[in-house]
Amino acid sequence: MKVKNLFLIEGIFFSALGGILLFVGHLINFSVNNGQITVAGQTIIFFSHSFLIFSFISAQYVLKPNIQDSLALDLSIIGSVFVCAIVFSEIAMAFNPELKTAIDNPVTNNIINFAPLLFVLGLILFSISLIRMDYKKPGILLLVGNLVFAASTLFSVNLASVISLIGSFFTGLGFLYFGISLRLNNN
Repeated sequence: MKVKNLFLIEGIFFSALGGILLFVGHLINFSVNNGQITVAGQTIIFFSHSFLIFSFISAQYVLKPNIQDSLALDLSIIGSVFVCAIVFSEIAMAFNPELKTAIDNPVTNNIINFAPLLFVLGLILFSISLIRMDYKKPGILLLVGNLVFAASTLFSVNLASVISLIGSFFTGLGFLYFGISLRLNNN
């Protein structure tokens, strides 16, 4: 089996699974605690972002992006790694609240506050790249979902949880559709 086929299979699988789990994790957080994080929801979101890292790596190989598109994928990968670290620390703090004092310092606070912006910026650029590469539907879904999800931070907690759920739905659907589109465009 050729290496490109392995990356293609990996991209299809991890993009679709990561997209589904992204929405499911946010849905669990929303339905159980009205938007407050839960260990189950955060664990699913952690795995989702872990899978999306592999999806981005596969896209690097399968799509053969130019330098600008490759930068978007790199930012998405780095942002996803940081998001995984943040979500992992949230899960750990749920089991041991004393960890909050251990990681409450200026360096980690800056990472927690600004690292997700790398993922958002990378995903916006990746969405635009997909639209330019004739992956228009997944690109538009990812762009809309990402912008809606990012906009949720502008609202009160109750409204923000609804808006972030809607954003995660479109983002998850975009990743699912991207996985399907990889399969359809690479027969």
